[in-house]
Amino acid sequence: MSGGITPVPDAVARAVPGDPAARRPRGATPRIAGLDIARGVAILGMFVAHIIRPEAAVSAEPDTWIGLVNGRSAALFAVLAGVSLALLSGRGTPPEGDEVLRVRLRIGTRALLIFVLGGILSLGVHGIAVILEYYGAAFLLVLPLIRWRPRNLLLLAGALALVAPLVQVALAVFVLDRGSSASPFAVLMIVGYYPVLVWVVFVLVGLAVGRWLFSTGIAAGALGRLALVGAALTVLGYGGAIAFSQVTGISQGEVFVGYPQWGNLLGSAPHSGSTFELVGATGTSLLLISVFLALPGWAARILWPLAATGRMALTAYSVHLIALVILVALGADRVDPVAQTWWFVLVTLAGCSAWMFLVGQGPLERLISTLSRAAATVPQPRTTTH
Repeated sequence: MSGGITPVPDAVARAVPGDPAARRPRGATPRIAGLDIARGVAILGMFVAHIIRPEAAVSAEPDTWIGLVNGRSAALFAVLAGVSLALLSGRGTPPEGDEVLRVRLRIGTRALLIFVLGGILSLGVHGIAVILEYYGAAFLLVLPLIRWRPRNLLLLAGALALVAPLVQVALAVFVLDRGSSASPFAVLMIVGYYPVLVWVVFVLVGLAVGRWLFSTGIAAGALGRLALVGAALTVLGYGGAIAFSQVTGISQGEVFVGYPQWGNLLGSAPHSGSTFELVGATGTSLLLISVFLALPGWAARILWPLAATGRMALTAYSVHLIALVILVALGADRVDPVAQTWWFVLVTLAGCSAWMFLVGQGPLERLISTLSRAAATVPQPRTTTH
């Protein structure tokens, strides 16, 4: 069994003496350090994308490599959201019987709470496209499929990766041609920064991969196959876009049929929503997940601050948006973005580590977990005696 499933070091899960809320519930399975580390990397990657905002296309020049965080960090976050669905719904075994309703109530409640939180955070003046509303909506879309087999989930994800980008652009062109502002539903599903119609692919893949990995006990062989698939998809997606451009002479962003939106489908640029990007970003996500899950125990302990950040991903993401609003209000948002990013990263790593060490579960994570568990408590029917 891979070292990546070693529970997070005791310091990460340490509870305040005498505080039952901070302890791991009896019978709960240990945290999977590799997933927490991957989630921490995704969150910090989005910090970099939000503050530095690298615009140059990634090339052989080292100065452009920071652009790797664009799109790919959010994609990793979305794939991990799908893995979380597997964790919440029986890990390697889908729920059965009465448990199905409880699982759906719990996940549905989490999705709605995250959606509301995203809406609140979107009100702030920070210039960031908040992913949480799209994340919650994608959870709700996938909820009916929670008992599907990994193979069927992957077939659906593959079909959507081919068809959804075309449908999304066609609908976006139709909506924008009407001249009026798009409805909130249209923004969420079609014309937003993370259109759920397309981004649900990442969640489906994550659910399928999580279900499969947990059913194997996250064996070393399974991680090796996952890494090979991730590498192949990365080459197919990003390499395919380059090959397509060289063969056809058409590059992404060119006006096609009079609408620039169609040009987004011709390459693999971040947030283009093309099939090339979906395949490539899925590949990099799976490759990173396999690497972090394969980490030996000593490496997981060294990366404890990343794991702590991953365990408090929702809190860390929300606090960084609030901090950006404060900086904008103070006029400090014009500080050197690289220095500002370093401060955000270091403070987040230190703050999350300290919170996990002293308190335990993050505040937003605890709130949502408590409310979703309460919503999933289905009263048992009373038995009538005569």
